[in-house]
Amino acid sequence: MRRDGRRVFLALALGPEKGRELFEEILPSLGGAEAGRGFRLPRPEGLHLTLYFLGPRPGESLGPLRAAMQERCTHLRAARLLFDGTGCFPRKGSERVLWVGVQEEEGSQGRLAALREATLRALDDHGVDTSRERARTYRPHVTVARPRQFGQVPRGFHEARPAGGFSAPEVTLFESVRGQAAARYLPVWSIPLRKS
Repeated sequence: MRRDGRRVFLALALGPEKGRELFEEILPSLGGAEAGRGFRLPRPEGLHLTLYFLGPRPGESLGPLRAAMQERCTHLRAARLLFDGTGCFPRKGSERVLWVGVQEEEGSQGRLAALREATLRALDDHGVDTSRERARTYRPHVTVARPRQFGQVPRGFHEARPAGGFSAPEVTLFESVRGQAAARYLPVWSIPLRKS
């Protein structure tokens, strides 16, 4: 595969309003206005729940991928999602990624799993090998920060319990464009889902 392709991923976007709300809840636990000194922070309007990270892809492959996603996903209903505590990868004390967990709202159970499976099938249809991803446990989450150094994560972050949630009416293919402060996530195309 070409390494000079566009870095893309499929995700459910929180949207600008919900992204700002989540950031307002999380930032105090990371040092408030000074959080940017210890952490690389994504833009609130770019917060999302990743369904699958494809990495560099040739631009000409994105149209056929859209057709495969449309065929597999447009009949699915949008999941209603609630924020569910905080966590990190790979583990506490060696944090590289800080996240807010996500679970489905009562009455919406199974929709996120169905959307994830349809996404993997669309990728299979498109010739993407999803076997490694299928072998891992999927932990739905929204990445909110990346520490600049190990051992700098305040205890308050691990104890934070953000309220609220979101419903994403579409699956979006984003392009990740690296910047000096943080990556920017630019929508390439979206596949609408049935209203929840």
